[in-house]
Amino acid sequence: EHRRLGPPVGEFHQAAAASADRTPGASAVTGGHPISLAEARARALASSPELDAARQAAAAAGGVLRQAHAWANPELQFDAEEFGGDQPGWDEAEITWTLSQRLELFGTRSARARAALHGRDAAVLSADAARLELLAEVDRRFADALVAQSRTEALQASDSVAIETVRAVTALVEAGEVSPIEVDRAEAERALVATRLAAAGFDRARSLRSLAQLWG
Repeated sequence: EHRRLGPPVGEFHQAAAASADRTPGASAVTGGHPISLAEARARALASSPELDAARQAAAAAGGVLRQAHAWANPELQFDAEEFGGDQPGWDEAEITWTLSQRLELFGTRSARARAALHGRDAAVLSADAARLELLAEVDRRFADALVAQSRTEALQASDSVAIETVRAVTALVEAGEVSPIEVDRAEAERALVATRLAAAGFDRARSLRSLAQLWG
């Protein structure tokens, strides 16, 4: 079974506030659009600035490798003499065009290419490592959020039971079947559950915000 988390990123802060003021039957925390682990991974991979920087570094290293294999560009030089002063125009000028090609020592280009290849491979490996680290962090934070969500849902069920218990005990007291002190006990139990539920709601909202930080 694939579990999904909700609400969407834009509702995380509202979810935390709603958890504090929870009333019976409220669904502010789980009523938003859910998100699956696959969706969380996709968002992080598409939006992580650290991963984007690693990918750009790998692409730049690839460009350096292509350039390392290329020969040096030919150079064109233009020289002009015997012009200006009392010789206006270019009619009497001596113009020289020179096309040159720089030749490298044997093995220089291949050594440069090998160094660039190592640099490219290192950048690619670094980008792959950054991707795997990001996915591992998404999985960890998603698991934390899922645990917090499950705890919140369990406490919601307990809170509903506690509320019904208070109502049932109150009815028994009104009927004279039990002592009024039983209502106090039931209300104390319900207050304890409500406190735990509010704390669980804040913890769930915190874990969802932490997950959302991975995609900005």
